[in-house]
Amino acid sequence: QVRAMNEFDDPEPAKPLPVVSRGNPNHLPNGGPKISHHHPKNYHELHCPITLSLMVNDPVVASDGHTYERHAIQDWISRAPPGGEVLSPITNEPLDNLSLVPNANVLKMARECQFEAAKQQLS
Repeated sequence: QVRAMNEFDDPEPAKPLPVVSRGNPNHLPNGGPKISHHHPKNYHELHCPITLSLMVNDPVVASDGHTYERHAIQDWISRAPPGGEVLSPITNEPLDNLSLVPNANVLKMARECQFEAAKQQLS
């Protein structure tokens, strides 16, 4: 069965992705990204979008998919009008639910970043 192309179809066939070995940046094209992995200015994702500080205490993911420091998003939620919807600080769309899931990866990276910044100040 033949189907007519629509506006979403790509007329060019997909090119195969390069094979990348996990865990070895030497296998990435051009040796991988050339950025400092520990400097907070390069990692805005490690900063809470509410407090703008490095998330080294208790980063959590809200139902909007974004990560916040727990105390900051809990404060945001508590300021919602009684009986009203809680809106995402990022998207301004209603949160689907108020569950907060710990983000261990952001916590680890933010603490590594904090450690490296302190180490650089001492040297």
